Amino acid sequence: MRRSRSVIALLASATVLAAGGVAGCGGSGGGASNASVVTPQQYTQQLNGSPAPLADLHRRGGDVTGSKSDLDAQIRALRGYPIVINAWAHWCEPCKAELPFFQKASLRYGTKVAFLGLNVDDSTGSARSFIAEYPLPYPNFEDPKSAVFRSLGGSAGLPTTFFLDRTGKVVFPHQGQFRNEDDLLAAIRRYSL
Repeated sequence: MRRSRSVIALLASATVLAAGGVAGCGGSGGGASNASVVTPQQYTQQLNGSPAPLADLHRRGGDVTGSKSDLDAQIRALRGYPIVINAWAHWCEPCKAELPFFQKASLRYGTKVAFLGLNVDDSTGSARSFIAEYPLPYPNFEDPKSAVFRSLGGSAGLPTTFFLDRTGKVVFPHQGQFRNEDDLLAAIRRYSL
């Protein structure tokens, strides 16, 4: 059964790639129409009362810090919760285009699902400026040489979103930009709930 899911996921990824569905950075994904769809005040109100491990993430919203070992420790601390890791860079237009979807999804599911960011192949200063403009209620870990990205199974550029099960194992890497908020929400329901 597990092998069948892996084969299906691999075939689905190959189909998306063959159809030109991966919008790599610099592609025609377009930027977000406004810097912040959701404000930090809305996060605080909506996510109030989250379980302690998730509330800790919300308190660290907007952080851009850490390393592979910090991310590994964070994933271990989140055992029992599904995790969504969005890999992005400030210079990636498709990343900017889908960021409002992650803002809204984390607001909707942030009391049940752990959201994390992975800043790939980027400078700390640029990443922090970007997150100040596009606030997120979860921390973002730095991956300046793409080593973490590759260790999670990333291979086709940014953006890529990794869905991890409650044990911290990657169950599906979504490569490329989500076309709309509904597609992201459907993936969260399928792989995280």
